Amino acid sequence: MKYPYLKIDFKENIDEGTIAIISRYWELKDGVFINSPTALRSEIKITQPKLNSVVKDNSQTVLYIEDCVECGNPIGIEVTTQSTAKKKLENTRFQCLDCQTKFNQENKEIPAENKKIHRLEYAIKYRMWNKLTREELAVLNKIIEVDNYKNLNKELIQSNPNYYWLIIEKLNRLSLIDVQREDNYVKTIYFLPELAVAMQINPRKNISVESSLNFHLPKRFNNTKKTQPDFSKIIEFDSDIIIKAGTRYFCSVWINSDGSINFGMKPTSELDVNNNGNKDYEPKHIAEIIRKMRD
Repeated sequence: MKYPYLKIDFKENIDEGTIAIISRYWELKDGVFINSPTALRSEIKITQPKLNSVVKDNSQTVLYIEDCVECGNPIGIEVTTQSTAKKKLENTRFQCLDCQTKFNQENKEIPAENKKIHRLEYAIKYRMWNKLTREELAVLNKIIEVDNYKNLNKELIQSNPNYYWLIIEKLNRLSLIDVQREDNYVKTIYFLPELAVAMQINPRKNISVESSLNFHLPKRFNNTKKTQPDFSKIIEFDSDIIIKAGTRYFCSVWINSDGSINFGMKPTSELDVNNNGNKDYEPKHIAEIIRKMRD
């Protein structure tokens, strides 16, 4: 039978009308309840407390959500209302009660600082990413690829925070990631390096032009053609450079005494404020940067 599904056990000696009400209350298709309690009680002229009482007093219902990753048996959770069932569907478990009890017992013997690591390792062992939708998997891939919460927030989360945080919290519940908070603020999103290996994703290293980008180009004195550049140099960067679309950058060029040039690039939002309260609209000269590093 296709997950999720419900199994209803009716109590003995109840009338057909009551069975019909309970059956309609629990009617589920593709994880969505067909009849809302509001619509149902309006149709049969009954109050919400009375409807809850009819369902609870005359039946016992178990929600089956998926197979246990440990033993393969169906995971069944007893539910009494649609609202509790919806919460169970949103907070998908991946172990049956017996295996969860065993897992918790093993977890007690693990030092507190290692418990999260144990759960992250467990998620990799059972390839929990296979339980994700295509959209959820894409978010996980992005988290691993970016491997930097600040950049992830700018590149992905800020475009639709409510949508993406629902997915991120699900990834956290499945122990694919660990959302680490400090004083209710997200500090970082951690994942084991083994996850990237198992999913065959290479986390990228980023040089973001949020801070600054500076490099030196020597002047060419031996040009033989007009089409050749006046300044050139082969530059190999250790990491990717991200230039954000829609971001305003201030670019500067300095001509040195030997004819070479220094190029600087920096977002206007990151420019320093000088002593007069005005923004300094010039990125730092590379010579000044080197001098400050030496100091």
